[in-house]
Amino acid sequence: MYRALSLMAVLYGAFLRHCISSQRIKTHSVYFPNTSLVDPEFDYESLLNAIQQEKSFDSVLLLHQPSHHQGKMLEIFLKYQAAKMPKLIIEGHDLQLRYMAIFNSEILAVVLTTGQMDERLMHTLAQTMDYMRQTRILMVATNISDINQFKDNILKLCDNYRMTNVIMSLQTSNHSKHITTVFHKLKPYPSYHWQRLTLSPHNKDPFYPQEWLNLQNRTLVTYPDQFPPISMVFYDHRGKLQISGYAGLLVLAFAQHYNANLQYIKPLEEGKWVHFFDIANMVADGLLDLPMSVIDTISVPMLNMSCPVVVNKSFFMVPLSTPFTIREIFTLLMNGYFFGSIIVMSLLLSIVHTLTDLFFEGTLEYMNFLINSKVMPGVLGQSFVERVTKLIGLRMIYFFIGFVGLNISTQFSANIHSLFTSPPYHRQLEKLSDLEHSPVKILMEKTDATLLYEWVGKHRSIVTITENSTFFVDAMRNLNTSYGYIIESELWDMYNRRQEYFRRKVFHIPPGMRYIDMLHWNLRLQYNSVYKEAIDQFIYRAYETGLMNAWMTQTYLDMSKMKRVPMYDPYQQKQSGVLRVNDFFWVWILLVIGLFDGFVVFLMELLIHHCCLKN
Repeated sequence: MYRALSLMAVLYGAFLRHCISSQRIKTHSVYFPNTSLVDPEFDYESLLNAIQQEKSFDSVLLLHQPSHHQGKMLEIFLKYQAAKMPKLIIEGHDLQLRYMAIFNSEILAVVLTTGQMDERLMHTLAQTMDYMRQTRILMVATNISDINQFKDNILKLCDNYRMTNVIMSLQTSNHSKHITTVFHKLKPYPSYHWQRLTLSPHNKDPFYPQEWLNLQNRTLVTYPDQFPPISMVFYDHRGKLQISGYAGLLVLAFAQHYNANLQYIKPLEEGKWVHFFDIANMVADGLLDLPMSVIDTISVPMLNMSCPVVVNKSFFMVPLSTPFTIREIFTLLMNGYFFGSIIVMSLLLSIVHTLTDLFFEGTLEYMNFLINSKVMPGVLGQSFVERVTKLIGLRMIYFFIGFVGLNISTQFSANIHSLFTSPPYHRQLEKLSDLEHSPVKILMEKTDATLLYEWVGKHRSIVTITENSTFFVDAMRNLNTSYGYIIESELWDMYNRRQEYFRRKVFHIPPGMRYIDMLHWNLRLQYNSVYKEAIDQFIYRAYETGLMNAWMTQTYLDMSKMKRVPMYDPYQQKQSGVLRVNDFFWVWILLVIGLFDGFVVFLMELLIHHCCLKN
């Protein structure tokens, strides 16, 4: 365990160095040409060139009000690289367009407004830049009467529409008609506010820095689903609550690395399992910022997710076939072949013995054709009294009776020894169709069954649905062989690793019971989440540095320590014990049937004897 922790610490150190080096590359200096801020015709072309130099963009999205006052300003941006820079121009508020669905995402959005803030124009911008609202935005406002009110209104709209990369140019004029251009940069963390931007050759700060590199102790609301290995909550040896699981450790490391403060939406309780779909709904409702849970891409659109945290497979985990019980072994021993051999040989030898008595001694008893007092015990391997006779044929019959009895009893004894020492196994479950003729059914939690309603509808006969989530989790964790389960490859690897310590494996995944060969599991994010770029980059770096593998290993160690993986071996060596009464169930049944038949025959004999006396 300590070796795994040391490896995790080394990987996390390498991860931090890798992220820091990446950040240094991104925050290179950008020098803006010496332009006067009081120039009535500010050199916006130089500003665009400086932004292009910092990070290139392929097209320009230009939004403006239908006003003749903006003609000159509009012409400045239309002429910028007119030959090779495509531009999408939106005038007014009527156009409904999602830019991301048509054009390249590396764009610069330019918003021209005059006089006062236009909320409808900002709404059009938000709709156009849906799912890319963290794109760079340059707002140019002219003839603003109340600057502070204008800034506050724009700030609220940026917060509402979750825009984080905004530079605002404000042009104002005083009574002497002296025009002043002032720039402000939006700072979204820890809360939205404006910062004065100074454009000079000595300013080395980028225009659009990656603000998420430092969240400034911003509070992120989260909550774990407590379904290992995704996330789990447990008390350590000091009695403190700890978080584990690859999703839980991912969010913890993200908050630590990017200087965020994690806050749980409600107090943590050990073992309180919450379905991942309920966690996803909490994110969609705006209750959670970053969940300690993942959800598949089938249930939620990809645009509202992070990049994949894990890519795995989904299987049906079913119990391996079990050996026959002693009660079932007796059903194998006393089968149709065994009783058929006794009945056929008894009838044949009884008929031959009775005919021999008839032909050579002239005696005949019709009941001897069915049941002969000398043949039946001999066939069953019991002792019987031979008639003293000189007939060689009758002696040969007695020899065959003894031989048949010896053969049947020897075979029965050999079968008992073989089946008791090495009992056979039931038929192995290989396909879903095998479950239709098996007592084993696929156990599903109600929410899972709702999500997979199409599959459940097709295979309703092999599915058992429970509303008790605790029972479902405990049944899977304790390897309850009464059911099969849908399981992902990460959890199956942990369960299978644990089964290596068992005397015999309990569950397996047959080749014919694969459900989905590739399934993406992502973090559910809020609509147009401001953390998408940050968490995506963090996940990429975690895989590059091997930190995700370390988290998986740490999760397995924590699960083993807290007994969240199968611990009990149902096939462990047991002490020898005596046979129980229940083991001889079919023997007792045969005994009862035999006694009943004997009683019926006895009554028939009494009845026949009584009738004969009357006659």
